Amino acid sequence: MAIITFCNRKGGTGKTTTAVHVAGGLAREGLDVLLVDLDPQAHATLWLGRGQVSGRTIVEFLGEEKGRYGADGCLVETGVQGLRLLPSDKRAAELEVTHGKRPGAAHMLRRALTHLEKEFHHIVIDTPPYIGLLMTMGLLASDTVFITTSLQFLAVEGLKEMLLLVDKVAERANPDLTFGGIIPVMFNGKLVSAAAHLKRLRDEFGPEFILPAIRQNVKLAEAAEAGALIFDFAPRSHGAQDYKKLLKTLILSLQAHPEKGARPKPAGE
Repeated sequence: MAIITFCNRKGGTGKTTTAVHVAGGLAREGLDVLLVDLDPQAHATLWLGRGQVSGRTIVEFLGEEKGRYGADGCLVETGVQGLRLLPSDKRAAELEVTHGKRPGAAHMLRRALTHLEKEFHHIVIDTPPYIGLLMTMGLLASDTVFITTSLQFLAVEGLKEMLLLVDKVAERANPDLTFGGIIPVMFNGKLVSAAAHLKRLRDEFGPEFILPAIRQNVKLAEAAEAGALIFDFAPRSHGAQDYKKLLKTLILSLQAHPEKGARPKPAGE
């Protein structure tokens, strides 16, 4: 079983859209997949779990040290065969306060997920858009982490802070954590600035760590509103084409078993 996390320290970077479509895409390949929504905004839950959540979410799941609720109490079915969801809600934000200083709190998710490791081929984690306990939980639970980013100046500048966090987690608590790469999203090839930022990413972090870009596509937002995957909602759209290409790259990466602890070396480091 591989546990994959998507993260960024800021919102609006396609993190949830990517987590939803990677999880759904893997399930469409015939795999059993769990999507874990760690974000108190619960956007992944709103996308795939509308009307399915019983009231027990990530809060109750983490509250049971032995994962007593497990699949029966917290996990919900989605409209995608093979894909289940561990939903979130706004109460998840309270965990930062109630558990932030408790010894071992950051390892709660990893411990809880061990009770599900035989049920799924892959677990995909969507983290909140800020650095804190919940994001750290996701990184500590993961085998591989991907950072999504829009191709804007401030977003690109913020990547170094995210990579520092990944390094810190790997050095201090999860030495097997592998950096899978950076996923550029909302790419507009007509903008000179977007092309320049994409080139900067490749030059600074190495082309091997820059995954296929996801182009701007309004159909992705419409798919979220419809509670569907872009593959079904608009299969001929740029969004569907780009996420299929990204998915192929990720599957090959997972099959290749990349070197544990691998990460990019920014220019000048």
